[in-house]
Amino acid sequence: RAGAESGAPAGLRHDASADGGNAVGSTPAPVSAGAQSLRTLIATRPIVVADFPARALDARSMADCAGALAGSVDAVLSGDHGSARVQFSPTYRARLILDAGVMPWNGVNCRDRNRVALEGELAGLADVGTGGVHCVTGDHTQTGSRPDAMPVFDLDSTELAALARAAGHLVSVGESPTTPPVHRRAARLLEKERAGAELCFVNHCGGAEPVALFIAEAHALGSQVGFIPCIPIVLDEGSANLL
Repeated sequence: RAGAESGAPAGLRHDASADGGNAVGSTPAPVSAGAQSLRTLIATRPIVVADFPARALDARSMADCAGALAGSVDAVLSGDHGSARVQFSPTYRARLILDAGVMPWNGVNCRDRNRVALEGELAGLADVGTGGVHCVTGDHTQTGSRPDAMPVFDLDSTELAALARAAGHLVSVGESPTTPPVHRRAARLLEKERAGAELCFVNHCGGAEPVALFIAEAHALGSQVGFIPCIPIVLDEGSANLL
C-alpha cells in the first residue's frame, strides 16, 4: 500500500476553486475516521472488497446486500448503479451501509456533479465516516437510463482524487490495463497517484497475466500505490456474456 504522506498531494491547487474557498495555509481537513480504520487494516494484511450490487433507490435492497456480505468482507464498493442514472447520493448510501454494519467504500463520479457538488459530497462522506472514496470520471449520459440529462464533467477522476485526498479520504482510482491506449495506462495511474490516489482497483482484463504486466509497468515508473485486482464472480449467463 502507499503511505499516507502528510501535507497536500501534488497536483492540488491551493486556491478557492480547489479547496472550497479556504485561504492558503488554513487548517487542513481532518482525516476521515473510516479512512484511518481502513489504512490501519491495510497496513496489517491484504483486504477483500466486494461489489455492492443493490438496486438503485431501494434502501431495503441495500440492507439485504449488506446483510449478505457482513462479516465476509472488509468493505463494499458502492458505486453508482450501472444503468440507472437517478439514485441515492454517495453520502446517503454510505450512511445506509454503515447502519447495516458494513464498511462502505463509495464511488463518486464527475458526470452528474460540478466541483461544488463534489466538494459537498466529499465533506458529507468524511463526516459520515466512509472507509474510502473511489474517484471516477463517469460514463456519458448518452448511456444508461437518462440520455436526456446534461452531462457535467466539470472535473475528471484525477482532479477529483486531489479534492478527495484534501478532504481527508483514503482515495482509490480504477484502471483497465487492456483498454486503449494500453501503452499509456501505467503513466495515467502515476498521474492519479501524484494527485492523491493511494489504491488502484485493476479492472477485469482477461486473466492474471495482463494484471501482472500492468502492475510491473507501474512499478517501473515509480508507482507506490496499493493494488486491488478485481475478480469476476459469474452467477448467471448474462454476466458471463457481459464479461
